[in-house]
Amino acid sequence: MKKRMHGFTLLELMVVLVLVGILLGIGVPAMGNFIRNSRMTSSANDLIAALHLARSEAIKRRVSVTACASANPLAADEDDVACVTTGTASRQLNSANGWIVFVDGNGDGVRDAGEELLQQRGPLPAEIVARGSETPLRVTYLDTGFTGTFTDLDGDGKRDVVADLDVNEDGVFDLAEDIDGDGNQDIVEPLVRGTALNIVFCDARGNVASWGELSAARGISIAATGRPQVTRARTEIAALLTDNDGGAIAGCT
Repeated sequence: MKKRMHGFTLLELMVVLVLVGILLGIGVPAMGNFIRNSRMTSSANDLIAALHLARSEAIKRRVSVTACASANPLAADEDDVACVTTGTASRQLNSANGWIVFVDGNGDGVRDAGEELLQQRGPLPAEIVARGSETPLRVTYLDTGFTGTFTDLDGDGKRDVVADLDVNEDGVFDLAEDIDGDGNQDIVEPLVRGTALNIVFCDARGNVASWGELSAARGISIAATGRPQVTRARTEIAALLTDNDGGAIAGCT
């Protein structure tokens, strides 16, 4: 009696190989995009966190705090850590440039001797480039012209932050002004001084759809009050790029 052999036929093996090839062809690009999106999100969120830190520390300390691009953010000697202030690199974050946040005592946007470092962030991943609409890429919250005070405006027993700003452009610099016209004085937050109005993060994919209609790029816009907001809407990022010297980031259009 013949012993029956168990196994796969050549046809079955070929079908399996074809299916594996199809799955790899679909899965590998998707995984690549997933990794790229994760790196992009992490990088943009790190900068958002740095801007929030600068803003909150400026309010808390009542002194200028600056975030800027730095070519040596992780230098061994902390005294050597400085902003990039000239050239193309001064407005760009990439695999060579990171950023720092520091107490900017004289509000000049330059880290001088003895000015305290609050955050040091190393260069971005190799593929990612971020570029600001201002030269240099620098955001300073408050400055030496800040003449605000801490006072209890709403009577809740807590001190509110107000700044000496002419928000309604009536030529009078009040501690608080009626911004919305409801007859009540509103709390005025510190304006950004010497700001990068927007920052766009891109990689080799540019401003293209990724995961539905969301862009592979990230746009960060900074409001007059200093609050940073991130967007993935392709039309909004295109508008930021137009404001950013017509899409000055190579490959990001």
